[in-house]
Amino acid sequence: LACMWVNEAASNGFTSTLRHGGALELRFLAWLYWHAALNTNATLKKSPEVAAVLESADIQGILRHLPIEKGETPLALAPSYEQRALDILTKSDFTELWKDPSVNFELHWDRFADVPTVFSSAWYDSYTRANLENYVGLSQRNKGPYRLLMGPWTHGDSFMGYSFAGDIDLGPEAAIDYNTERLRWFDRWLKGLASGVDNDSPVSIFVMGGGNGRRNKAGRLNHGGRWREEREWPLARSTGVRYYLRPNGILSPTPHKRISAYSTFQFDPDEPVPTVGGNISSLDSLIPPPAYISDPSTLPAAARRHPITPNGGWDQRERRDLFGAHPPYTSPLGARKDVLVFQTSPLKQDIEVTGPIEVILWVASDAPDTDFTAKLIDLYPPNKDYPEGYALNISDSIFRMRYRDSWEHPKMMQQGEVYQMAITLYPTSNLFVVGHRIRLDISS
Repeated sequence: LACMWVNEAASNGFTSTLRHGGALELRFLAWLYWHAALNTNATLKKSPEVAAVLESADIQGILRHLPIEKGETPLALAPSYEQRALDILTKSDFTELWKDPSVNFELHWDRFADVPTVFSSAWYDSYTRANLENYVGLSQRNKGPYRLLMGPWTHGDSFMGYSFAGDIDLGPEAAIDYNTERLRWFDRWLKGLASGVDNDSPVSIFVMGGGNGRRNKAGRLNHGGRWREEREWPLARSTGVRYYLRPNGILSPTPHKRISAYSTFQFDPDEPVPTVGGNISSLDSLIPPPAYISDPSTLPAAARRHPITPNGGWDQRERRDLFGAHPPYTSPLGARKDVLVFQTSPLKQDIEVTGPIEVILWVASDAPDTDFTAKLIDLYPPNKDYPEGYALNISDSIFRMRYRDSWEHPKMMQQGEVYQMAITLYPTSNLFVVGHRIRLDISS
C-alpha cells in the first residue's frame, strides 16, 4: 500500500455510523431493505417472485411500526440481510459484534498501514465525526503525512462539486474538483511528481456562514462561507465556551442564580418530531421503475431511490413532503410542545463555532428508558425573503439513557430520579453573525 484517499468513511460503528449514542441510525435499516431489492446477485434473486417481494417493501411503513420481527418482512427472503437488520436493531450493547474490524476501525488503528493519507468529509455528511476521529487517531500514531479536508457538503463525492447542502447555498468557493484533488495526491505518492501537495496545509476546513441570508436564484438561503487552511485539528487556538440552559428558554454564557429550575415536555413516540435535514444518507424509499424499463437492474441505484427525509441544512419547520409531518405543514418545529427551545439574545458580535460540541443535561423521566436529542441551530432574523426568520440546523445528536454509565452494562432509570448525561453532537465550523441567535432544541 503506497497511499490512500479515504472519503467519507466510518470509524467506530457503535458510537456513530451504525448506532449512535446507543440508538440505531435508522438509515442503515432502510439501506438493508432497498439494497436487498436492488442487489442483482443471482443466488439471492433465484426466482422472479423473490425479486418482486423484495421490491414491494414499504420502507416508510416498516420504520413507522418498529421493531421488526424475524420472518415478518420481505427481508425474510434475503436471510443474510434480515439477520443483519435484526442484529443492528436489537444487539445494542457494546458486545463483540461492535468490536469487529469490519465495523469498528477505531479499535484497530494500530494495525493500519503508515502511508500518506487524506481523510475527507463534510459538515453535513453522515461520517463527519468518524472522519475527524480517524484523522486525529492515525495522525497522532503515524508519520503519514496525513491531510484533513472538511467541506460544507452532504454525503457523496458528487456533491463536492456543488455549492449547496440541502436548502442552503455556501457560495461559489464551496465547490471543489474532487478528481483533480485526488489526482494531485496520487501523482505525488505513486509517481513522485511535483504536484504541489507538499506545500498544502495539513488541514483544510470550510467555515460556513457569513452570507446575507436572502434567497438566491435557485431558491436557497445564502448562508455563505469560506475555506481556511489550518495546521491541526482540533484548532490549538480555539477556546471552549459554556452556554447554560436557563428558565424561560434562555441560552446564556452565565449560569442562572437559582439552585433549582426545570423544564418539562411530554413525548409521544407514535408522533415523533420530524427530522428536517442533517447528517443523513441512505434513508431512502424505493420508487417503481418506469413502465418502459423491462429490466430494472439496468437502472443505476440513484434512479430508484427517493429520500425519506432531506439531508443538509434546512429551515426547521414542517413541510408537506416531510416524513412524519402533519397539516398545516408549515409549523416551526420549535413551536411543538415536545420540543424545548433555548436561545441567546441577538448576537452583538460574530461568534465562530469550530470544533467538538457536547450538550450536558440533567434529566428525569417517567419511562424506564428513553432517548434524548439535541440540535444546534443558527437562527436567522426575519427578512423580506424569510419573514419568519430561518432556523438553520447546524448539528444534532441523540443518546439512549440506559447507557449513561456504561456501553456494556446498561441500566434502566428510576422514575423521579435525576440523572446526568451527555450528548455528543457532530463537530462543525459555523460563523454565527451579528443579529443571529444561537439556539439549542431538546427533545426525544
